[in-house]
Amino acid sequence: MPSNPTQQRLEQAFAASGLTQAELARASGIDRGSISLYLSGRYRPKADKLIRLAAALSVTPEWLSGVDDAAPAETALALPVMAGLDGAGNLHPAGDTLLIPRSSLQGNEPEHFFVLRVEGLSMYPRLLEGDLLLVRRTAHAPEGALAVLALEDRLLVRTVSGGTLLPANPEYPPRPLDSRVRILGRALTLIRNL
Repeated sequence: MPSNPTQQRLEQAFAASGLTQAELARASGIDRGSISLYLSGRYRPKADKLIRLAAALSVTPEWLSGVDDAAPAETALALPVMAGLDGAGNLHPAGDTLLIPRSSLQGNEPEHFFVLRVEGLSMYPRLLEGDLLLVRRTAHAPEGALAVLALEDRLLVRTVSGGTLLPANPEYPPRPLDSRVRILGRALTLIRNL
């Protein structure tokens, strides 16, 4: 008998999913060894891992942690991960997807979103290389927003401030928000492997 509600519910949701541990690892972005430890009850997943496991298993984090008794199935959607621009200046798929809870889309259609894998250090320490951002497609970004932008053949993530694109890292220069810059979307959620 499992020693804690999280382990019990994780076992239940895992069995109902029909996934293998390797498939759950890919779907959640959590290594297979950690999943094995969570299923055995040797370790409890921290909050960020619990959220990703819940999304991959189509349950809520509250139910998985034992806080909520009802198990409403929340649909998780596979969104494409982008990793740069192609030769025509369009977003280039990395070839993989990430499961995102439908509630993260705030009632909008999935085609209005994508996931971006952060590359480079221009937004360090706010963003780390390899971080993932849930991005809503839009051609406008309000003041203070973290925007995903195309500048010539490069993909940038910058904060929009007073007509200027600001990096978090002082080693990178600010850039004007001018006609050469095309706003592709606004970052809504940071997803980080710890």
